Amino acid sequence: MLTFSSFIKKVRDILLYLLLFVSGISYHPTIIRMSHLAGYESGTILSRYIVLLFGIVLLLSLNGNAFKHSQLVKKYTIWLLVIFVVGLMPLAFFNNMKMITEIRTFLIILGAILIGYDFRFAEKKKTFLILAFCLPTLYSGLIQVLVNIGGFQIMDQYLADSKNSLGAMLATTCFSLFYLFCTSTHRTYRVILFLLTMLALAIIITIRARMAMLSLFLVVIFYYYLLKRNSNFIISLVVLGVVAFFAVLLLPDSMFNYLESSFTAGSQSEDISSGRFETYGEALYYLSFHPFLGNIQRKNQISWVHNYLLLKLYDYGILFSWPIITLYFVIIIRSVKKSFRFHPKSVECYGVVCLLIPYLISIAEPTFPFGPGTVTVFNFVLLGVAERSFMMEPTKRFGEVEAAANMS
Repeated sequence: MLTFSSFIKKVRDILLYLLLFVSGISYHPTIIRMSHLAGYESGTILSRYIVLLFGIVLLLSLNGNAFKHSQLVKKYTIWLLVIFVVGLMPLAFFNNMKMITEIRTFLIILGAILIGYDFRFAEKKKTFLILAFCLPTLYSGLIQVLVNIGGFQIMDQYLADSKNSLGAMLATTCFSLFYLFCTSTHRTYRVILFLLTMLALAIIITIRARMAMLSLFLVVIFYYYLLKRNSNFIISLVVLGVVAFFAVLLLPDSMFNYLESSFTAGSQSEDISSGRFETYGEALYYLSFHPFLGNIQRKNQISWVHNYLLLKLYDYGILFSWPIITLYFVIIIRSVKKSFRFHPKSVECYGVVCLLIPYLISIAEPTFPFGPGTVTVFNFVLLGVAERSFMMEPTKRFGEVEAAANMS
């Protein structure tokens, strides 16, 4: 018999799938073009519905269990309060409320973790959750390539809409499809997943989301290490490296140039960092004279610093940026540690490894890993999903996965 509680959870799950679907489809070029015509300078015509869906799903997910049992949620909440209190000081003394306005971004991430924590992650639901995000994101990226760029060709100019945000979502999509490929036992399903993974990779290369591509490569290498760490990882990595080396040498010139042009086409051939190194130098130079307050008084004007940690230091100085930087490291260090404790094919490992993508992108982008907007919500929903499973005994969980693998 369907109880009221189970009915609410089914509604919550359906709305969560819809939220992820709308988030991915919002990067479709038609949606973006309609948004420009409607006068939207940021977001799209779907943004209000994304916010509404997120709010409803969050309300249906709140039950207090995460605050009682999850160490991550407890620590995150404490640091969020610390950031708010510290953020009041720049407002009071320098009339700078920028740090207070950032609280909204951190609250979105907390909400995503709570949503994931309350999600019951059965095997069937796992596939629905991942594909609800991956397929619309992949479709939006493909249509952008076909419409904005005109096909799979490298152009001198960046033609993809919201390239960096879309690139990050596509990198998460590519890794998620690769994860499903690694955990699936159905041959036909694996072939389809492999082709979709290669399509996602081709789109990332074509739109020239370079940091997303690099982050995806590093995450796949790390995940491969987790898969092989109990066997001859070094030997297999060397063999793969040699095979990859000769494979690159044997590539047709057109394909090799395609990959190279993705990084160096157009004006980027002279400065592959797109001016980032210059702004890094300017920010570090200014911080050398104002390490404690940074640019809290907004006396210095430079281009946006495309590195999350450096941007926070530059904006708020050591005195006010320390709680944000601490929260940044608390989450990622804890996640990396957890990734070693579980079987690499388990949802726990997948959830925390997937979080590495926006974190790596944050090295060259100013809003990641906590934004922009809802771009990284799926990654933190997965972290919440993994967090709930962390309550189980790690060795027991590892044994369960091994037993299931042996049975299949």
